[in-house]
Amino acid sequence: MIVIPRFNFWHQPSVGLDIADRSIEAAELVRRGRNLVVVALGRQPLSAGVVERGEIKDEAKLAGALRLVLNLAKPRAITPERIYFGLPESQVYLHSFSVPTSTISRSALEALIIKEAREHVPLEVDDLAFGYKPLGVSPDGPSRYLIAAASQRVLNEWQTFFHSLGYAVDFDLETLALFRSLGLPASAPVAVADFGAVTTNIAVFDARGLRYTRTLSFGAEALTENLVNSLKVSPDEAEKQKREVGLIDPDSKIFTILLKGLASLRDELKITLDYYERWSGKKVEALYLAGGGSELRGLADYLQSNLEIAVTVARSAFLNQPLVYLEALGLALKAFASRREREELAFRFGTNPPWRIEGRVGHWLTLNLKPISLIFLMVVGVSILAGGYIVRQRAREVERDRLRPPVESLPVVSPELIFPEPSATSTAATSTRATITVGETTAGWLNVRSGPGINFEAIAKVYPGAIYPLLAEEGEWVKIKVVLEVEEIEGWVNKQYIIINN
Repeated sequence: MIVIPRFNFWHQPSVGLDIADRSIEAAELVRRGRNLVVVALGRQPLSAGVVERGEIKDEAKLAGALRLVLNLAKPRAITPERIYFGLPESQVYLHSFSVPTSTISRSALEALIIKEAREHVPLEVDDLAFGYKPLGVSPDGPSRYLIAAASQRVLNEWQTFFHSLGYAVDFDLETLALFRSLGLPASAPVAVADFGAVTTNIAVFDARGLRYTRTLSFGAEALTENLVNSLKVSPDEAEKQKREVGLIDPDSKIFTILLKGLASLRDELKITLDYYERWSGKKVEALYLAGGGSELRGLADYLQSNLEIAVTVARSAFLNQPLVYLEALGLALKAFASRREREELAFRFGTNPPWRIEGRVGHWLTLNLKPISLIFLMVVGVSILAGGYIVRQRAREVERDRLRPPVESLPVVSPELIFPEPSATSTAATSTRATITVGETTAGWLNVRSGPGINFEAIAKVYPGAIYPLLAEEGEWVKIKVVLEVEEIEGWVNKQYIIINN
Protein backbone atom coordinates (compact mmCIF):
# COMPACT_ATOMS: atom_id res chain seq x y z
CA MET A 1 0.00 0.00 0.00
CA ILE A 2 1.32 3.45 -0.94
CA VAL A 3 0.33 6.55 1.02
CA ILE A 4 0.97 9.80 -0.87
CA PRO A 5 0.38 12.86 1.36
CA ARG A 6 -0.14 16.39 0.14
CA PHE A 7 2.86 18.73 0.34
CA ASN A 8 2.66 21.47 2.96
CA PHE A 9 5.27 24.22 2.51
CA TRP A 10 4.99 26.63 5.42
CA HIS A 11 5.90 29.73 3.43
CA GLN A 12 2.88 29.29 1.15
CA PRO A 13 -0.25 31.46 1.59
CA SER A 14 -3.10 30.06 3.66
CA VAL A 15 -6.75 30.91 2.96
CA GLY A 16 -9.52 30.60 5.56
CA LEU A 17 -13.13 30.54 4.38
CA ASP A 18 -16.14 31.10 6.64
CA ILE A 19 -19.50 30.46 4.94
CA ALA A 20 -22.65 31.19 6.94
CA ASP A 21 -26.26 31.15 5.77
CA ARG A 22 -26.15 34.87 4.95
CA SER A 23 -22.52 35.79 4.30
CA ILE A 24 -19.08 34.62 3.15
CA GLU A 25 -15.78 35.84 4.62
CA ALA A 26 -12.33 34.95 3.29
CA ALA A 27 -8.91 35.75 4.75
CA GLU A 28 -5.46 35.09 3.29
CA LEU A 29 -2.32 34.95 5.44
CA VAL A 30 1.29 34.37 4.47
CA ARG A 31 4.38 33.63 6.54
CA ARG A 32 7.44 35.73 5.80
CA GLY A 33 10.32 34.57 7.93
CA ARG A 34 9.03 34.54 11.52
CA ASN A 35 6.20 36.93 10.73
CA LEU A 36 2.62 36.49 9.57
CA VAL A 37 1.01 39.07 7.31
CA VAL A 38 -2.64 39.52 6.33
CA VAL A 39 -2.49 39.97 2.57
CA ALA A 40 -6.19 40.03 1.63
CA LEU A 41 -9.70 40.01 3.09
CA GLY A 42 -13.03 39.54 1.31
CA ARG A 43 -16.66 39.55 2.39
CA GLN A 44 -19.96 39.39 0.51
CA PRO A 45 -23.59 38.85 1.53
CA LEU A 46 -25.29 35.59 0.61
CA SER A 47 -28.91 35.60 -0.45
CA ALA A 48 -31.49 33.39 1.23
CA GLY A 49 -31.83 29.85 -0.06
CA VAL A 50 -28.22 29.40 -1.19
CA VAL A 51 -26.96 27.83 2.05
CA GLU A 52 -29.33 26.73 4.81
CA ARG A 53 -28.13 25.47 8.18
CA GLY A 54 -24.75 24.64 6.71
CA GLU A 55 -26.02 22.69 3.68
CA ILE A 56 -25.64 23.74 0.05
CA LYS A 57 -29.02 24.39 -1.55
CA ASP A 58 -28.02 26.26 -4.72
CA GLU A 59 -24.55 25.25 -5.90
CA ALA A 60 -24.47 27.60 -8.91
CA LYS A 61 -25.28 30.72 -6.90
CA LEU A 62 -22.86 29.72 -4.14
CA ALA A 63 -20.09 29.27 -6.71
CA GLY A 64 -20.82 32.73 -8.13
CA ALA A 65 -20.84 34.34 -4.70
CA LEU A 66 -17.57 32.63 -3.73
CA ARG A 67 -15.88 33.83 -6.91
CA LEU A 68 -17.00 37.37 -6.08
CA VAL A 69 -15.59 37.15 -2.56
CA LEU A 70 -12.21 35.96 -3.83
CA ASN A 71 -12.01 38.22 -6.87
CA LEU A 72 -13.13 41.39 -5.03
CA ALA A 73 -10.99 40.79 -1.94
CA LYS A 74 -8.93 43.78 -0.84
CA PRO A 75 -6.29 44.93 -1.46
CA ARG A 76 -5.95 42.21 -4.12
CA ALA A 77 -7.78 39.13 -5.33
CA ILE A 78 -7.35 35.81 -3.49
CA THR A 79 -6.28 32.90 -5.72
CA PRO A 80 -6.18 29.82 -3.49
CA GLU A 81 -5.21 26.26 -4.27
CA ARG A 82 -6.20 24.95 -0.83
CA ILE A 83 -8.89 26.31 1.47
CA TYR A 84 -9.34 25.87 5.21
CA PHE A 85 -13.10 25.72 5.56
CA GLY A 86 -15.07 26.04 8.79
CA LEU A 87 -17.86 23.49 8.77
CA PRO A 88 -20.93 25.38 10.10
CA GLU A 89 -21.68 24.64 13.75
CA SER A 90 -25.22 23.57 12.83
CA GLN A 91 -23.66 20.53 11.09
CA VAL A 92 -21.33 19.52 13.94
CA TYR A 93 -22.29 17.42 16.95
CA LEU A 94 -19.98 17.45 20.00
CA HIS A 95 -20.29 14.80 22.71
CA SER A 96 -18.03 13.72 25.60
CA PHE A 97 -18.05 10.27 27.19
CA SER A 98 -16.07 8.04 29.56
CA VAL A 99 -14.28 4.76 28.94
CA PRO A 100 -13.45 2.38 31.78
CA THR A 101 -9.67 2.23 31.19
CA SER A 102 -6.91 4.10 29.32
CA THR A 103 -5.44 0.83 27.97
CA ILE A 104 -8.27 0.38 25.48
CA SER A 105 -7.16 -0.39 21.91
CA ARG A 106 -7.86 1.99 19.04
CA SER A 107 -10.33 -0.40 17.39
CA ALA A 108 -12.20 -0.89 20.68
CA LEU A 109 -12.20 2.88 21.28
CA GLU A 110 -13.65 3.58 17.85
CA ALA A 111 -16.29 0.91 18.44
CA LEU A 112 -17.24 2.80 21.62
CA ILE A 113 -17.31 6.07 19.66
CA ILE A 114 -19.75 4.57 17.16
CA LYS A 115 -21.86 3.26 20.05
CA GLU A 116 -21.89 6.70 21.70
CA ALA A 117 -22.70 8.37 18.39
CA ARG A 118 -25.57 5.95 17.77
CA GLU A 119 -27.08 6.93 21.12
CA HIS A 120 -26.34 10.67 21.20
CA VAL A 121 -25.82 11.92 17.62
CA PRO A 122 -28.80 12.12 15.21
CA LEU A 123 -26.89 10.48 12.32
CA GLU A 124 -26.92 7.00 10.85
CA VAL A 125 -23.75 5.00 11.50
CA ASP A 126 -23.13 4.64 7.75
CA ASP A 127 -23.29 8.44 7.42
CA LEU A 128 -20.95 9.17 10.33
CA ALA A 129 -17.69 11.09 10.01
CA PHE A 130 -15.93 11.77 13.29
CA GLY A 131 -12.84 13.00 15.07
CA TYR A 132 -12.00 12.46 18.72
CA LYS A 133 -9.52 13.56 21.36
CA PRO A 134 -8.79 12.62 24.97
CA LEU A 135 -10.02 15.10 27.56
CA GLY A 136 -8.36 13.40 30.50
CA VAL A 137 -6.63 10.02 30.53
CA SER A 138 -6.25 8.25 33.87
CA PRO A 139 -3.70 5.40 34.01
CA ASP A 140 -5.72 3.45 36.57
CA GLY A 141 -9.30 4.62 36.12
CA PRO A 142 -11.94 5.99 33.73
CA SER A 143 -10.82 8.32 30.94
CA ARG A 144 -12.88 10.89 29.05
CA TYR A 145 -12.97 11.58 25.32
CA LEU A 146 -14.60 14.25 23.16
CA ILE A 147 -16.23 13.37 19.82
CA ALA A 148 -16.83 15.78 16.95
CA ALA A 149 -19.29 14.14 14.56
CA ALA A 150 -20.73 15.25 11.23
CA SER A 151 -22.56 13.82 8.25
CA GLN A 152 -20.36 12.20 5.60
CA ARG A 153 -22.97 13.23 3.05
CA VAL A 154 -22.68 16.90 3.99
CA LEU A 155 -18.88 16.76 4.10
CA ASN A 156 -18.79 15.03 0.71
CA GLU A 157 -21.10 17.69 -0.76
CA TRP A 158 -18.83 20.49 0.43
CA GLN A 159 -15.70 18.70 -0.75
CA THR A 160 -17.22 17.98 -4.17
CA PHE A 161 -18.25 21.65 -4.42
CA PHE A 162 -14.75 22.94 -3.70
CA HIS A 163 -13.15 20.35 -5.99
CA SER A 164 -15.45 21.43 -8.83
CA LEU A 165 -13.94 24.92 -8.51
CA GLY A 166 -10.39 23.56 -8.47
CA TYR A 167 -9.75 23.95 -4.72
CA ALA A 168 -8.51 21.37 -2.27
CA VAL A 169 -10.12 21.69 1.17
CA ASP A 170 -9.27 20.98 4.79
CA PHE A 171 -12.21 20.92 7.18
CA ASP A 172 -12.05 22.63 10.56
CA LEU A 173 -14.43 23.44 13.41
CA GLU A 174 -15.61 27.04 13.75
CA THR A 175 -15.21 26.79 17.53
CA LEU A 176 -11.52 25.88 17.20
CA ALA A 177 -10.95 28.59 14.57
CA LEU A 178 -12.56 31.24 16.77
CA PHE A 179 -10.28 30.42 19.71
CA ARG A 180 -7.22 30.17 17.48
CA SER A 181 -7.88 33.67 16.14
CA LEU A 182 -7.83 35.16 19.64
CA GLY A 183 -4.16 34.28 20.04
CA LEU A 184 -4.56 33.52 23.75
CA PRO A 185 -1.75 31.79 25.66
CA ALA A 186 -2.34 28.14 26.54
CA SER A 187 -2.63 28.24 30.32
CA ALA A 188 -5.52 28.16 32.79
CA PRO A 189 -9.04 27.43 31.45
CA VAL A 190 -10.81 30.23 29.59
CA ALA A 191 -14.27 30.25 28.02
CA VAL A 192 -15.42 31.74 24.71
CA ALA A 193 -19.12 32.56 24.26
CA ASP A 194 -20.10 33.04 20.61
CA PHE A 195 -23.25 35.16 21.06
CA GLY A 196 -24.98 34.70 17.71
CA ALA A 197 -28.34 35.74 16.32
CA VAL A 198 -30.24 32.61 17.34
CA THR A 199 -27.91 30.52 19.52
CA THR A 200 -24.97 31.02 21.87
CA ASN A 201 -22.14 28.51 21.78
CA ILE A 202 -19.95 28.22 24.88
CA ALA A 203 -16.56 26.50 24.66
CA VAL A 204 -13.91 26.04 27.34
CA PHE A 205 -10.22 25.77 26.40
CA ASP A 206 -7.06 25.09 28.38
CA ALA A 207 -3.49 24.03 27.64
CA ARG A 208 -4.84 20.81 26.07
CA GLY A 209 -7.14 22.67 23.68
CA LEU A 210 -10.92 22.32 23.53
CA ARG A 211 -12.19 20.73 26.72
CA TYR A 212 -15.93 21.35 26.86
CA THR A 213 -18.65 22.84 24.70
CA ARG A 214 -22.34 23.58 25.01
CA THR A 215 -24.91 25.33 22.81
CA LEU A 216 -27.70 27.48 24.29
CA SER A 217 -30.92 28.19 22.39
CA PHE A 218 -30.66 31.93 23.05
CA GLY A 219 -29.38 34.64 20.74
CA ALA A 220 -29.26 38.37 20.11
CA GLU A 221 -32.44 38.36 18.01
CA ALA A 222 -34.48 37.57 21.14
CA LEU A 223 -33.27 40.80 22.79
CA THR A 224 -34.05 42.81 19.66
CA GLU A 225 -37.53 41.31 19.49
CA ASN A 226 -38.17 42.20 23.16
CA LEU A 227 -37.26 45.84 22.49
CA VAL A 228 -39.39 45.97 19.32
CA ASN A 229 -42.44 44.63 21.14
CA SER A 230 -42.01 46.66 24.33
CA LEU A 231 -40.95 50.02 22.87
CA LYS A 232 -42.95 49.74 19.63
CA VAL A 233 -39.92 50.62 17.52
CA SER A 234 -38.45 49.21 14.32
CA PRO A 235 -35.80 46.47 14.41
CA ASP A 236 -33.20 48.98 13.16
CA GLU A 237 -34.04 51.35 16.01
CA ALA A 238 -33.94 48.50 18.52
CA GLU A 239 -30.45 47.55 17.31
CA LYS A 240 -29.37 51.18 17.63
CA GLN A 241 -30.64 51.32 21.22
CA LYS A 242 -28.77 48.13 22.09
CA ARG A 243 -25.57 49.56 20.69
CA GLU A 244 -25.83 53.13 22.05
CA VAL A 245 -27.74 52.75 25.33
CA GLY A 246 -27.68 49.07 26.23
CA LEU A 247 -27.10 48.40 29.92
CA ILE A 248 -25.48 51.74 30.76
CA ASP A 249 -28.47 53.53 32.34
CA PRO A 250 -30.13 51.48 35.13
CA ASP A 251 -33.04 53.95 35.28
CA SER A 252 -34.03 53.51 31.63
CA LYS A 253 -36.80 51.28 30.33
CA ILE A 254 -34.34 49.78 27.86
CA PHE A 255 -32.16 48.58 30.75
CA THR A 256 -35.11 46.81 32.40
CA ILE A 257 -36.17 45.10 29.15
CA LEU A 258 -32.65 43.91 28.33
CA LEU A 259 -31.97 42.77 31.88
CA LYS A 260 -35.06 40.57 31.85
CA GLY A 261 -34.06 39.06 28.50
CA LEU A 262 -30.48 38.41 29.62
CA ALA A 263 -31.44 36.60 32.81
CA SER A 264 -31.60 33.19 31.13
CA LEU A 265 -28.23 33.73 29.38
CA ARG A 266 -26.62 34.80 32.66
CA ASP A 267 -28.02 31.77 34.52
CA GLU A 268 -27.01 29.28 31.82
CA LEU A 269 -23.50 30.70 31.63
CA LYS A 270 -23.14 30.34 35.39
CA ILE A 271 -24.44 26.75 35.29
CA THR A 272 -21.97 25.92 32.51
CA LEU A 273 -18.96 27.44 34.25
CA ASP A 274 -19.85 25.84 37.59
CA TYR A 275 -20.32 22.44 35.94
CA TYR A 276 -16.94 22.66 34.26
CA GLU A 277 -15.26 23.54 37.55
CA ARG A 278 -16.87 20.54 39.30
CA TRP A 279 -16.05 18.22 36.42
CA SER A 280 -12.43 19.28 35.87
CA GLY A 281 -11.48 20.59 39.29
CA LYS A 282 -10.29 23.84 37.66
CA LYS A 283 -11.95 27.26 37.67
CA VAL A 284 -12.50 29.14 34.42
CA GLU A 285 -10.48 32.32 34.79
CA ALA A 286 -11.89 34.48 31.99
CA LEU A 287 -14.82 34.68 29.58
CA TYR A 288 -14.44 36.15 26.07
CA LEU A 289 -17.54 37.33 24.19
CA ALA A 290 -17.71 36.97 20.40
CA GLY A 291 -20.43 37.18 17.75
CA GLY A 292 -22.75 40.03 16.84
CA GLY A 293 -24.54 39.90 20.21
CA SER A 294 -21.33 40.80 22.03
CA GLU A 295 -21.69 44.40 20.78
CA LEU A 296 -24.52 45.05 23.25
CA ARG A 297 -23.22 48.02 25.25
CA GLY A 298 -22.42 47.12 28.85
CA LEU A 299 -22.84 43.36 28.36
CA ALA A 300 -19.29 42.49 29.43
CA ASP A 301 -19.56 44.57 32.64
CA TYR A 302 -22.96 43.07 33.45
CA LEU A 303 -21.76 39.48 33.06
CA GLN A 304 -18.53 40.16 34.93
CA SER A 305 -20.41 41.47 37.98
CA ASN A 306 -22.78 38.49 37.96
CA LEU A 307 -20.36 35.68 37.11
CA GLU A 308 -17.48 37.03 39.21
CA ILE A 309 -14.84 36.35 36.56
CA ALA A 310 -13.11 38.61 34.05
CA VAL A 311 -15.33 39.16 30.98
CA THR A 312 -13.98 40.80 27.81
CA VAL A 313 -15.24 41.31 24.26
CA ALA A 314 -13.04 39.09 22.06
CA ARG A 315 -10.42 40.68 19.85
CA SER A 316 -8.36 38.86 17.26
CA ALA A 317 -4.56 38.77 17.39
CA PHE A 318 -4.99 40.79 14.16
CA LEU A 319 -6.44 43.76 16.05
CA ASN A 320 -6.34 46.23 13.19
CA GLN A 321 -8.53 43.97 11.03
CA PRO A 322 -12.35 44.07 11.21
CA LEU A 323 -13.78 41.84 13.94
CA VAL A 324 -16.15 40.25 11.42
CA TYR A 325 -13.18 38.28 10.01
CA LEU A 326 -12.41 36.63 13.37
CA GLU A 327 -13.31 33.09 12.26
CA ALA A 328 -11.88 33.39 8.73
CA LEU A 329 -8.53 34.52 10.16
CA GLY A 330 -8.62 31.66 12.67
CA LEU A 331 -9.24 29.18 9.88
CA ALA A 332 -6.30 30.52 7.86
CA LEU A 333 -4.10 30.30 10.96
CA LYS A 334 -4.56 26.52 11.05
CA ALA A 335 -1.86 26.07 8.40
CA PHE A 336 0.67 27.64 10.78
CA ALA A 337 -0.44 25.82 13.94
CA SER A 338 1.35 22.93 15.60
CA ARG A 339 0.87 19.43 14.23
CA ARG A 340 -1.11 18.45 17.33
CA GLU A 341 -3.52 21.32 16.85
CA ARG A 342 -3.92 20.67 13.12
CA GLU A 343 -4.88 17.06 13.87
CA GLU A 344 -7.19 17.87 16.78
CA LEU A 345 -10.73 16.63 16.14
CA ALA A 346 -10.02 16.30 12.40
CA PHE A 347 -12.88 14.52 10.63
CA ARG A 348 -12.20 10.98 9.45
CA PHE A 349 -14.28 9.79 6.53
CA GLY A 350 -15.51 6.26 6.19
CA THR A 351 -13.24 3.76 4.41
CA ASN A 352 -15.63 2.69 1.65
CA PRO A 353 -14.48 5.38 -0.83
CA PRO A 354 -11.00 4.89 -2.38
CA TRP A 355 -9.74 7.93 -0.42
CA ARG A 356 -10.27 9.33 2.99
CA ILE A 357 -9.36 12.44 4.96
CA GLU A 358 -7.51 11.88 8.22
CA GLY A 359 -5.85 14.62 10.24
CA ARG A 360 -3.40 16.87 8.42
CA VAL A 361 -2.41 14.32 5.79
CA GLY A 362 -5.23 15.40 3.49
CA HIS A 363 -5.88 13.22 0.43
CA TRP A 364 -4.62 9.65 0.71
CA LEU A 365 -4.34 7.32 -2.28
CA THR A 366 -4.30 3.60 -1.57
CA LEU A 367 -2.80 1.22 -4.14
CA ASN A 368 -2.51 -2.53 -3.63
CA LEU A 369 0.61 -3.33 -5.65
CA LYS A 370 3.64 -5.60 -5.31
CA PRO A 371 6.54 -4.27 -3.17
CA ILE A 372 8.88 -3.60 -6.12
CA SER A 373 6.19 -1.63 -7.94
CA LEU A 374 5.47 0.28 -4.77
CA ILE A 375 9.07 1.41 -4.38
CA PHE A 376 9.36 2.41 -8.02
CA LEU A 377 6.09 4.33 -8.07
CA MET A 378 6.88 6.03 -4.79
CA VAL A 379 10.29 7.31 -5.94
CA VAL A 380 9.14 8.42 -9.39
CA GLY A 381 5.80 9.79 -8.30
CA VAL A 382 7.06 11.76 -5.33
CA SER A 383 9.96 13.19 -7.36
CA ILE A 384 7.69 14.36 -10.17
CA LEU A 385 5.10 15.82 -7.80
CA ALA A 386 7.66 17.57 -5.63
CA GLY A 387 9.62 18.98 -8.56
CA GLY A 388 6.56 20.22 -10.41
CA TYR A 389 5.00 21.69 -7.29
CA ILE A 390 8.15 23.59 -6.28
CA VAL A 391 8.66 24.99 -9.78
CA ARG A 392 5.06 26.20 -10.04
CA GLN A 393 5.03 27.72 -6.58
CA ARG A 394 8.37 29.42 -7.05
CA ALA A 395 7.22 30.98 -10.32
CA ARG A 396 4.05 32.20 -8.64
CA GLU A 397 6.02 33.70 -5.75
CA VAL A 398 8.42 35.48 -8.09
CA GLU A 399 5.50 37.05 -9.97
CA ARG A 400 3.75 38.09 -6.74
CA ASP A 401 6.93 39.59 -5.31
CA ARG A 402 7.53 41.49 -8.56
CA LEU A 403 4.10 43.14 -8.31
CA ARG A 404 4.11 43.70 -4.55
CA PRO A 405 6.13 46.53 -2.96
CA PRO A 406 8.01 45.96 0.33
CA VAL A 407 5.70 45.41 3.30
CA GLU A 408 6.29 46.12 6.96
CA SER A 409 5.47 42.92 8.82
CA LEU A 410 5.41 42.39 12.56
CA PRO A 411 5.85 39.36 14.82
CA VAL A 412 3.09 36.80 14.83
CA VAL A 413 2.35 37.52 18.50
CA SER A 414 1.94 41.22 17.79
CA PRO A 415 -1.54 42.80 17.56
CA GLU A 416 -0.34 44.98 14.69
CA LEU A 417 -0.39 42.52 11.79
CA ILE A 418 -1.27 44.54 8.71
CA PHE A 419 -2.21 44.54 5.07
CA PRO A 420 0.57 45.18 2.59
CA GLU A 421 0.15 48.32 0.53
CA PRO A 422 -1.68 47.83 -2.79
CA SER A 423 0.51 47.30 -5.84
CA ALA A 424 1.27 50.21 -8.15
CA THR A 425 -1.13 48.92 -10.76
CA SER A 426 -4.06 48.63 -8.35
CA THR A 427 -3.32 52.10 -6.89
CA ALA A 428 -3.39 53.69 -10.31
CA ALA A 429 -6.69 52.04 -11.08
CA THR A 430 -8.44 53.28 -7.92
CA SER A 431 -6.74 56.54 -6.93
CA THR A 432 -9.13 58.68 -8.95
CA ARG A 433 -12.21 57.28 -7.24
CA ALA A 434 -13.08 57.55 -3.54
CA THR A 435 -14.29 54.50 -1.65
CA ILE A 436 -15.94 53.73 1.69
CA THR A 437 -15.41 50.92 4.16
CA VAL A 438 -18.41 49.59 6.10
CA GLY A 439 -17.84 49.82 9.86
CA GLU A 440 -19.01 47.56 12.67
CA THR A 441 -22.74 47.53 13.51
CA THR A 442 -24.71 45.84 16.26
CA ALA A 443 -26.92 44.09 13.73
CA GLY A 444 -23.90 42.74 11.85
CA TRP A 445 -24.94 44.50 8.63
CA LEU A 446 -25.88 47.93 7.26
CA ASN A 447 -28.97 48.64 5.18
CA VAL A 448 -28.53 50.15 1.72
CA ARG A 449 -31.54 52.34 0.97
CA SER A 450 -33.03 53.60 -2.27
CA GLY A 451 -32.64 57.22 -1.14
CA PRO A 452 -30.77 59.35 1.41
CA GLY A 453 -32.94 58.77 4.48
CA ILE A 454 -34.36 56.06 6.74
CA ASN A 455 -37.80 56.58 5.20
CA PHE A 456 -36.54 55.09 1.93
CA GLU A 457 -36.81 51.36 1.20
CA ALA A 458 -33.93 49.05 2.21
CA ILE A 459 -32.80 47.45 -1.07
CA ALA A 460 -29.72 45.52 0.09
CA LYS A 461 -27.42 44.82 3.03
CA VAL A 462 -23.67 45.42 3.26
CA TYR A 463 -21.38 44.00 5.89
CA PRO A 464 -18.53 45.33 8.08
CA GLY A 465 -15.15 45.39 6.37
CA ALA A 466 -16.54 45.51 2.81
CA ILE A 467 -15.29 48.31 0.51
CA TYR A 468 -17.48 50.04 -2.11
CA PRO A 469 -17.07 52.95 -4.59
CA LEU A 470 -18.39 56.29 -3.31
CA LEU A 471 -20.60 57.92 -5.93
CA ALA A 472 -22.12 60.94 -4.15
CA GLU A 473 -22.74 62.58 -0.76
CA GLU A 474 -25.89 64.24 0.56
CA GLY A 475 -26.00 65.39 4.18
CA GLU A 476 -25.45 62.40 6.47
CA TRP A 477 -25.76 59.91 3.62
CA VAL A 478 -23.45 58.65 0.87
CA LYS A 479 -24.33 56.89 -2.37
CA ILE A 480 -22.41 53.69 -3.17
CA LYS A 481 -22.33 50.98 -5.83
CA VAL A 482 -22.85 47.41 -4.60
CA VAL A 483 -22.26 44.18 -6.55
CA LEU A 484 -24.78 41.51 -5.53
CA GLU A 485 -23.90 38.18 -7.14
CA VAL A 486 -24.75 38.89 -10.79
CA GLU A 487 -26.08 42.47 -10.66
CA GLU A 488 -24.94 45.94 -9.63
CA ILE A 489 -27.13 48.36 -7.66
CA GLU A 490 -26.69 51.92 -6.40
CA GLY A 491 -28.02 52.98 -3.03
CA TRP A 492 -27.47 55.12 0.07
CA VAL A 493 -25.91 54.33 3.47
CA ASN A 494 -25.60 56.47 6.60
CA LYS A 495 -22.20 58.10 7.25
CA GLN A 496 -22.43 57.10 10.91
CA TYR A 497 -21.57 53.51 10.05
CA ILE A 498 -18.94 53.92 7.33
CA ILE A 499 -15.39 55.18 6.87
CA ILE A 500 -14.64 57.36 3.85
CA ASN A 501 -11.26 56.33 2.42
CA ASN A 502 -9.00 59.06 1.11
